[in-house]
Amino acid sequence: MTDHAQCVDRRRNDTRQRIIDAAVLLIAERGYAQTSVADLERAVGLRPGSGGLYRHFPTKDDVFSEVLGQYTTRVRDLRSRLADKWSQPSSEARHEYGHHLDKDLRHVLDQLRQFLDAEAHVVRIGSEVGVLSDELRSNIGEAWEEGYGILSDVLEHHGVQPKEARIRAVHALGAIDHYTSAVNLRGRQPLGVTLDEFVDHWIAAASPPPEAPTIASAR
Repeated sequence: MTDHAQCVDRRRNDTRQRIIDAAVLLIAERGYAQTSVADLERAVGLRPGSGGLYRHFPTKDDVFSEVLGQYTTRVRDLRSRLADKWSQPSSEARHEYGHHLDKDLRHVLDQLRQFLDAEAHVVRIGSEVGVLSDELRSNIGEAWEEGYGILSDVLEHHGVQPKEARIRAVHALGAIDHYTSAVNLRGRQPLGVTLDEFVDHWIAAASPPPEAPTIASAR
């Protein structure tokens, strides 16, 4: 590839990413249905209505699909980083993590809350699921599956049977998402429940009683 061709390709990729970044902010602010292709073009310096966006994406849905694909990759990377802390014998963190379920759950909860705080714009987009295409809803589902997997991984590491780990993971992630959304998007703590109170109860709810049989083994 010539230097000129490399320069053109680099500019094209840069514009493509700027469209993706603008889509996250605009759609979170205005809503998916209310954000037009012309809005996205204007936000990145393309002439509105010129069709410049279509040189990078076939449709607006394709822009959002890439937004969600990158988001899912970041969730998957977080899952991998957390799992490494207690699953790799050679890891320096192995001495700190992987031995006590309550401590590992507290760490995972803290990491998930920080992640959701940083990804608030993308998370807000997901609330419009009713106006999205089947493909985009499926993309959102893939990101959630990775999120559930983060919690299921740590529970299984501590001996919880896979089926019960999955059930507890779904319940626990839903609680984190609801509490974080209430604070970040609605600006209030649900019923005045403080973060410390929520964390303590969440740890207890996510941890199976040591004397109780697991769901999978009880059947």
